[in-house]
Amino acid sequence: LIKVGEVSVDFANDLHERFASVKPKTYVLPDFHTRMQGFVREDIAEEPQELHLANASGQQKPTLQAGEQPQQPQQATLRAERVVVAEALFRPTDQGLRHGGLPQLVQHAIMAVQEETWKPHFGQVALCGGLARLPNLRSRLQWELRQLLPTSWPVKILVEDEPELSVWRGAAKLAQNSEFRRSGFRTRRTWEEEGRSRIQQPPTPAKPVALAVGVAKRKAPA
Repeated sequence: LIKVGEVSVDFANDLHERFASVKPKTYVLPDFHTRMQGFVREDIAEEPQELHLANASGQQKPTLQAGEQPQQPQQATLRAERVVVAEALFRPTDQGLRHGGLPQLVQHAIMAVQEETWKPHFGQVALCGGLARLPNLRSRLQWELRQLLPTSWPVKILVEDEPELSVWRGAAKLAQNSEFRRSGFRTRRTWEEEGRSRIQQPPTPAKPVALAVGVAKRKAPA
């Protein structure tokens, strides 16, 4: 989806124009013989198809035996699908899902905290995960949130250079806080023995031994 998809800035207009303004992209599927990964075809020059595909994938053109015909790659050219799939993030009801879209979920999540702290959070919305790389996702979400909120409230969407690691970096920074380690730290052993019920209980000061076990467990592979 990241390679060929994008978020429509104005989906209603694109739909009205039958997606004429959406640039088509052709995705070549892997054949697991000469190409192990798919890629987006970029028609930058007029070349024989099999030679162009070999160059685009970074692999050498396979040598053909006498009388052997070049194998035509499997490929799909996408236009409307490039924005229709991503639109499910904002209009899940179109896919039969009975809940709000991404802007509504952000709004509800922030307003679930105490009233004196929820307003400033609208100016500190961070997009995390691989989907944060979708073109136009940031601008579309900011525009949608701007429609939901009073004009006096700040709205700013933040995206790191590597959004796939944003959650990990946040957790690592939180773990460096000594106060959090004393009051909010839970070991892996606690989770395995008591599960969610223990996590939902009010935190209690962690013993030094429990903290040491948690650090040791954190280094072990998941």
